[in-house]
Amino acid sequence: MRIKKKKNTSEIHASFLSELSKSVSGKGSAKYKKQSFDKTIGISKKSGLNFPIKSKENFLKPGIKIQPEALSFLFFLGGCSKNLLLYILVQMHDDRTGHYSFTISNINDFINFCSKHFEVSYSVDTVKQEHRKLVKSNVTLNVNRGTYFLNPLIAGGNNEAERRSLIREYTDLLRRKKKDPVAGIYPIYEKVS
Repeated sequence: MRIKKKKNTSEIHASFLSELSKSVSGKGSAKYKKQSFDKTIGISKKSGLNFPIKSKENFLKPGIKIQPEALSFLFFLGGCSKNLLLYILVQMHDDRTGHYSFTISNINDFINFCSKHFEVSYSVDTVKQEHRKLVKSNVTLNVNRGTYFLNPLIAGGNNEAERRSLIREYTDLLRRKKKDPVAGIYPIYEKVS
């Protein structure tokens, strides 16, 4: 019988960063690139001299930008629906259009990602149900089969003009879907079950 060696935190985090910085099939280059720098973690004294002890620190760029209003949407989300929204923000959301794809393939990618990096298991039905909660919470809106529009009050647009444009597009989509174009863009200030 082989005993599985438990990884340390830095190994786990390195694996997580590698996953986020790898290129996705069909998309060409990776969404994020690894950046590293040396950080001082201590001082070593030798022959009366102080020498810095360095460690390499990695982070990803570019960062993602969420809007301050996102807090009001995130506050009442928990568990799988919160994790799914964060995954959408980091892995699936296109900042320029506000859109993301939500297909069985994306669901399985999310399930595998959670299992691999966080040892959390979700079923396909659970993920679908939690995504419906995101829709009920005004977090996202269906554009057409398999394509959703993340509420631009949460994230989207690289500048103020792009954000205003996304808000107009989202409002137009609400009207086309015969939803309230005023209330439909704002968070639901209660827990959606």
